[in-house]
Amino acid sequence: MTDPSHCTHASIRRMGGTWVCNACGLETSSAAAFQAPTAPTSFTAPTAGRWSQVPIEGLVVWAVTLVASVVVAWLLPFVHFIFSTFGVLCHEIGHTVIALATGHLAIPSFDLLHGGGVTAIFDRSMWLVALDLAIPCLIAYRYRQVRTILIACAALVAVLVLLMLTGWDVPLGVEMGHGGQLVAAGICLYQALAGTNVVSPAERWIYGLLGWSVGMDVVTLAWSLIHDPDALATYYEGKGGIDNDFVKLAEDSFNCSVAAVAWVNLLFCALVPVIVVLWFLYVRPWLAAVRSEL
Repeated sequence: MTDPSHCTHASIRRMGGTWVCNACGLETSSAAAFQAPTAPTSFTAPTAGRWSQVPIEGLVVWAVTLVASVVVAWLLPFVHFIFSTFGVLCHEIGHTVIALATGHLAIPSFDLLHGGGVTAIFDRSMWLVALDLAIPCLIAYRYRQVRTILIACAALVAVLVLLMLTGWDVPLGVEMGHGGQLVAAGICLYQALAGTNVVSPAERWIYGLLGWSVGMDVVTLAWSLIHDPDALATYYEGKGGIDNDFVKLAEDSFNCSVAAVAWVNLLFCALVPVIVVLWFLYVRPWLAAVRSEL
């Protein structure tokens, strides 16, 4: 556990009538007693002290819930189906967010006929494009005194314009179906690791189980498409006359095999826990510092 005298107290939680720092365990009756850390000017190389801030109890939660998610998928398929339904929701939201951000009206829904979900995406609308570009501009103007927000908003506008002009919004929107599942898995795993904003300690275990289960669905699909010819043949059949996502990426966007797309997604899956740990160590205190400037 971190020495309280050197801890930044960037992550705190309420426990009963007191506030507790997740990193050092310091208790106080007021959240205001925890001062926000000084804003770092850049990311620094990992140090032994920085890596020691990863909470051991969070890693234990990760390990136990990883094993539990495998057991649930194997022995309790109905319970895993509930987690998979949450994954379907995140999958369709992933498609929807990219579509809306690049000027396409999109409506996500569950597919009650064929199972899973489906997102209806319409032609690009100029009024929606104008709205997409106006929102970060308005945010930048509102927080124009904060350089970090100005840079972030300018970068977001540049990326959106580039995606729309090059047509890369289409493959990105398709990929962000499974990408949405991985983002949701990462958020859940972060909550399990950090233990922030939880009312009951049991929530960390639920987050861990949910995060691993949603991520495992992507891993299982990709692995089966690489190694199981029958699964690949079934996947090529599509659903209701619509090609599945990996087929769209392989044949319409990158002119490669479905297995190649599956391997790339397996890599994304492996990166999720790494990104979560790096976010906890570097981005979390940096964001806390940015919030202190607002």
